[in-house]
Amino acid sequence: LLLAFANFFLTFTNLRYDIALVLAPTQRMAHGILFGIFGITVATVLFLSALTLLSTPKMLTWMTGLPPSEHGIIIFAPAILAFIAIQFLLQTWATRQRSFKTVSIAIAAQAVVTAMSAVTLPFAIGASTAAAGISAMAGNLAAIAILAWHSRRDFHAALSSNLPWPVIRKSLYAYRVYPLFTLPYSLSIAL
Repeated sequence: LLLAFANFFLTFTNLRYDIALVLAPTQRMAHGILFGIFGITVATVLFLSALTLLSTPKMLTWMTGLPPSEHGIIIFAPAILAFIAIQFLLQTWATRQRSFKTVSIAIAAQAVVTAMSAVTLPFAIGASTAAAGISAMAGNLAAIAILAWHSRRDFHAALSSNLPWPVIRKSLYAYRVYPLFTLPYSLSIAL
């Protein structure tokens, strides 16, 4: 349930601009979309953090389906969301760069690390929701490491470009069709 709760917010971390990131005609526009998605992701993770910290126990039970005895693990939801969103963003960037081999290696590493953690971690800390969440985060971290290493030069170039806010806004505005028309569909699937 914890992973499902975090995954529901995944749609909000990119507002479906991931499609635009792959299709952007120039690197400058792609960098603008990349920075925009990153800003939206940070805002969504902060919102989820505030939501989990400020909600009453009754509201947390309603939102997550977890009994009050397991509400302590909800503090991991923003971290899980951040890991999933960063991996998704890096994977989308690698797709834009047509680095399909890297994406495949990252997905395989994620599966192997998640499976190994899920099998071994319960022996160390006991079988629990926390063990499952930590296993998932370990797998995400493995994929993030591979994808980030592969894209390090691209991200260095993006950070060096010093894009002003109007360029980022213009890049996002050019592809506003994705949040306007595909976001409702994505949300209906997430529900």
